[in-house]
Amino acid sequence: MHCLTIAEAKSVLETHNDAPSELKGLSTEELTMAWPDWVARRDAQVRARIIKGEEDSLANLLLNGTSFTKIPQVTDVYRATLIHQLGSEESADRNIHAVITDRSIDLARAISAPGEDERRLIMLDAANRIGCGAARNQEEQHKLAQCLFDNLVRYLNEQRAYATVFASAKTTSSPGIPITLANLYQTRGLSTDTSILVDYALAQALQDLYHTGLLKQDSVRRAGVIGPGLDLIDKQGGSDLYPPQITQPFVLMDTLLRLKLAKVEDLRISTFDVNARINQHLEGAVKRARDNQAYIMHLVYNDSLGWSPGAVGFWKTCGDLIGESSTPVSQPDLSGAITRTIHMRPEWTAMIHPVNLNIVSQQLPLPINERFDLLIATNMLCYYNPFEQSLAMHNAARMLRPGGILLSTEILPESHNSDIHQANSTSVTTSKSGGYVIQCYQRSSSSQ
Repeated sequence: MHCLTIAEAKSVLETHNDAPSELKGLSTEELTMAWPDWVARRDAQVRARIIKGEEDSLANLLLNGTSFTKIPQVTDVYRATLIHQLGSEESADRNIHAVITDRSIDLARAISAPGEDERRLIMLDAANRIGCGAARNQEEQHKLAQCLFDNLVRYLNEQRAYATVFASAKTTSSPGIPITLANLYQTRGLSTDTSILVDYALAQALQDLYHTGLLKQDSVRRAGVIGPGLDLIDKQGGSDLYPPQITQPFVLMDTLLRLKLAKVEDLRISTFDVNARINQHLEGAVKRARDNQAYIMHLVYNDSLGWSPGAVGFWKTCGDLIGESSTPVSQPDLSGAITRTIHMRPEWTAMIHPVNLNIVSQQLPLPINERFDLLIATNMLCYYNPFEQSLAMHNAARMLRPGGILLSTEILPESHNSDIHQANSTSVTTSKSGGYVIQCYQRSSSSQ
């Protein structure tokens, strides 16, 4: 592992108006002294946001989880139905308050006796950090339930604040100029949840790159996923009926083979994340695969969300080339939610190589013949400010072979002296609520 030095970061510092104030106006010697401390502080701040992200997942589980309670999910549709039935928003919200109170008690009971359930163990850990331990009696159960309720209120208030800022930015932005979320999300908890819809958008972008000649048949030997995610609670479908899972590396493998961009015998996948829990989850999966145990992936489709026909088709087939479909987990009535369950063949799981790496301040030093042909970073660089995004681009570029590709859901800042620049973009509609624009950045073929 190679930590970004001040000599490497200096060109970014010199060309960036958003550089940290504590690093501005310093001499080379002063920068050399200050840089390691700044990197250490930012790394600690990122890790604190990982913890906060789990507390946000705890709030989402309280609203949307179905495995621990028979009480209805608290969704916008549920609230609209109550308003229609009860005749006013005030009556509906009083009812919802009572529903959430009851769900809080059920969740408190569930995480107080987690057994070996990975999700409940993670959520109990999150509850402990906000001052709520496992309940041993009824009094402690009500205390834990109130703590879970308060955490939800905190989360919803933050979400409203983000929505207000975003709406304001949307109103004041010029037509055709995309809204940047970097400043909005740079202090937000780091969510680990992912979506098959972004994987569908990636598949469309990869197909586009093949047609334009930026990627050729069998050209991807080494691919890397920056921030592979760990799904703790499906916020749209409410699916917490199966264990936490990581899906993106598997879906990427399947997509590269399906598009004939990679050969079975050549392809290797690495994942990069600063979140120890994600790395440990994958390391455990790889270890079990070497003992010939399959990794089980569950993909949820909800027909009430208005997915595009292409997205539905992708959901129906993805994973088939590297896994085998099996009987899906049983679902309660989740307004049209359907699950595909796929057992990944152990040989595919075993080829994943998880690496503990902070892409903002670290890179994996590699000789040219071992560098990556393709790196992807979806819905994760938006949690960093433009200066940090520039550092991430620098580190990603050093890990790419000459001509290698970085795909991102974010428009990333570029500088004239960088050897990685935007080469393409692909707009993909995934549902009635919108879609993604996948940005393609390519490292110069002449760079070393």
